[in-house]
Amino acid sequence: MNTPLELLVIEDDPADFLLLTRHLRTQGLAAACTQVASTAELEAALDTGAWAAVLADYKVPGMRFETTLEWVRQRWPDLPIILVSGAVGEEQAVELLRRGVGDFVLKDHLIRLIPAIERCLREAVEQRARRTAEAALRESEERLRLALEGGDLGMWDWDVVSDVVVVNPRWVAMLGYGQADLPHCRSDWEMLVHPDDLPVLRQASADLLEDRLPFVAFDHRLRHRDGHWVWVFSRGKTIARSPQGRPVRVCGTHQDISVRKLVEEEWHRLASTDPLTGILNRRSLKEAMEAETRRTRRHGRPLTLIMFDLDWFKAINDTYGHDQGDAVLVAVTAQIRDRLRQDDSLARWGGEEFMILLPETPLAQAVALAETLRIGLQTSPCPGVEPVTASFGVTAYRPDETLDEWLERVDGLVYQVKRAGRDGVASS
Repeated sequence: MNTPLELLVIEDDPADFLLLTRHLRTQGLAAACTQVASTAELEAALDTGAWAAVLADYKVPGMRFETTLEWVRQRWPDLPIILVSGAVGEEQAVELLRRGVGDFVLKDHLIRLIPAIERCLREAVEQRARRTAEAALRESEERLRLALEGGDLGMWDWDVVSDVVVVNPRWVAMLGYGQADLPHCRSDWEMLVHPDDLPVLRQASADLLEDRLPFVAFDHRLRHRDGHWVWVFSRGKTIARSPQGRPVRVCGTHQDISVRKLVEEEWHRLASTDPLTGILNRRSLKEAMEAETRRTRRHGRPLTLIMFDLDWFKAINDTYGHDQGDAVLVAVTAQIRDRLRQDDSLARWGGEEFMILLPETPLAQAVALAETLRIGLQTSPCPGVEPVTASFGVTAYRPDETLDEWLERVDGLVYQVKRAGRDGVASS
């Protein structure tokens, strides 16, 4: 038996509280709801309970929602807060979402409440995972810093006039070479540098030799003896000059930063992709949308957005289990991705919701693609489950609208299809 979700409900109207709890119960969500109607009751409840989420009315006598939101976000940053109200305008709701509200559900449209709760809970788990990853990254970087400060540096010394390079044993050892393989001049050194990093190295040398900078510091890759690339952090400084003031000797150090680079790459992957499907996550798609909308406003090129939501996905989880549900999400992702162009962006928006950003694509072409994808889901069923269907919304970007307005339009189209019976495409 599933453990009920502990939900804290900020609501002063007993009838509304009863309506909300009855809706959750009749829709099959196991939840234990506790009602509070004052700041004191809220503080006491938050201090003593372990809550999965907060459902809050906007207008509760004696409580200012914005103040309550800020207070809860400061003390419990990972606790989802869902606004359940009928007294908030569209612009105000968008602003509250920007300030940390997880979702906004109208009291007279509670059909969205359970999906909103489930999505916010998933995002809370992802947020905690990101915090853990960030803490692990900071810890890793601190360990690396302490290790590097303890020494183990590669040293290099370049006589500019004779073009003789002298390096210490550690410099060559970090690249898998022996003393007999030491570089003798700058060209020997450059032969080890990754072609993409040569301009950086040469620019740094020019900055020193032409006195544009007192020292240089930069990352670049050197080829290991076995063929792989070693990331090093290089520092350099002029330590001797001619009577005319020209640099004649430059010295510096190399630190092996391969571990740090791997951590950074992994963190970037975790921060930008959905861990289950491997496609873009919500934040990365928003960044792509911001860039593409700027380009569209500047050049007037077509830009469309497809949103689709898998139909009856909760039933798949309930019938076949969450592992099979995850397998369906992975299979659907692979199927959709195979039908997209390289410049298209596919993202998991949350739960069973997906987005496809289509640059240089008119609305009619995007609608045709959505229809192709819809039919493809039916004809290529996921192993172990009944055929999967989805509700699609397709909309072209309008230069006079905000990103949030565009997202609201496509979300509304998806729900239009849901209300019409699911497994269809709506566009505008």
